[in-house]
Amino acid sequence: MFRQSLLVAVLIFSSLVLNAQTTISLRLDPNGADAAVDDWYPNGNYPNETDYCSGTWTINGTQVSWRSFLKFDLSMIPPGSIVNSAHLSLYYANPNSFNDQHQSLTSSNESVLQRVLDPWQENLVAWNNQPNVTSIDQVILPQSTSGTQDYTNMDVSAMVQEMVNSGNYGFGLRQVNEMPYGRMIFASGDHPDTNQRPLLIVNFTPQLTCLNLKLDKEGEDATVDDYNPANNNPNEIEYFCGGWTINGFPVRWRNFFKFDLSQIPQGAVIQSAALSLYFAPNNNFFATDTSLTSSNQSIIRRVITPWTETTINWNNQPNTSNLNQVFLPQTTSGTQNFPNMDVSGMVQDMINNPGVSDGFMLKMANEIPYGRMIFASGDNPDTTLLPTLDICYYTLPTSIPTLETSSFEVFPNPSTSDIYIRWNPMASYRGLEILNPLGELIADFDVTGLSSFSVNAGSWAKGIYFIRLGDQPVQRICIQ
Repeated sequence: MFRQSLLVAVLIFSSLVLNAQTTISLRLDPNGADAAVDDWYPNGNYPNETDYCSGTWTINGTQVSWRSFLKFDLSMIPPGSIVNSAHLSLYYANPNSFNDQHQSLTSSNESVLQRVLDPWQENLVAWNNQPNVTSIDQVILPQSTSGTQDYTNMDVSAMVQEMVNSGNYGFGLRQVNEMPYGRMIFASGDHPDTNQRPLLIVNFTPQLTCLNLKLDKEGEDATVDDYNPANNNPNEIEYFCGGWTINGFPVRWRNFFKFDLSQIPQGAVIQSAALSLYFAPNNNFFATDTSLTSSNQSIIRRVITPWTETTINWNNQPNTSNLNQVFLPQTTSGTQNFPNMDVSGMVQDMINNPGVSDGFMLKMANEIPYGRMIFASGDNPDTTLLPTLDICYYTLPTSIPTLETSSFEVFPNPSTSDIYIRWNPMASYRGLEILNPLGELIADFDVTGLSSFSVNAGSWAKGIYFIRLGDQPVQRICIQ
């Protein structure tokens, strides 16, 4: 089983608001940002050290202090997110450039992690230009009790929250008293043993944005029927959804309506979308819902070709998709409302595929006389009955931060269709898993005896996905 899961999603529903808790696991590697500084060579720059030294010793009788700086790429965490927890693990470096272990020879090696306040670059930082740090929310590493002690799961939640809120400049690590002779030695992101490199696990809740959209006279909706198939009816005060007869001829009515979703950014993750339709007491049919000789069960579908309310009719009505369609069950009263219908799947499809999404279509399922539902349209005079759509969404960055080095390749990245996974033929893996942006398992494959595999991602929604091969660190791929 994979030792640190990259992404775990927990969905908590409360009214119309969902909080999506997401966990990311980030391990520094040679592509990350970390560096050591010391006052022996105060202008010296050490960006490629395989270890961090937090301590004070002497060189030729001169007192020398070592400090370290490290920074994780937090771009996966959207601005405004709430950091529920963040835990940093530092591991004793074996081997290390000091050929030593943790020491408290004549001075405690108690150390401190602090949040860095200023920008720095690993190939430029030195003792003389080191960035400022703050003691606010600092974390103390108590004196070691063994020479090879690991410091795992240190709670740095408050510091990471400030990094998300105010800018991420990473952590500074130093000995508390900076007196000889005491030091701690940890593996850096450049250490040859990937399992000893610094690990940060963050659980966060992305900030939700919630919208209440109401269709009114300024919006677009229209009714079409096959009794007058070339007629355009953009100003009806109701949606007639059913099958009836006129002068003995069977007639079908359908309805088209759309909400303005332009303020929702493409790539947003829809946490909830609830559509509410209300019975229209004031309607031109002077009628109520009925299943006289046929069930009035109805369907809402996503419209996938363009239309306008001033030109649409039965003959030119747009195409629809039954993907994620929603059924309205047969009514149990003549004046039934259908509030808070879950149309999250359709709205997510609309956001993912705006070029082939143009609102909703409402029709009776069988369209056989005699059955009907009647709802208030956006033109109904009773504004309390207008169609409404309540949406909550959050956004995830589209950047792909560097994670742990894995022994398999995923390409092309980003991709629009087929993705390929390749690994060393000498390695032996059994399971390959694909996780969606919410961390849910969407596919798994047995790859025993293989050294490559391909997956068609053409039908996946746009966004960031995660690929896990055996016990290897997870890799991200962006589907565009």
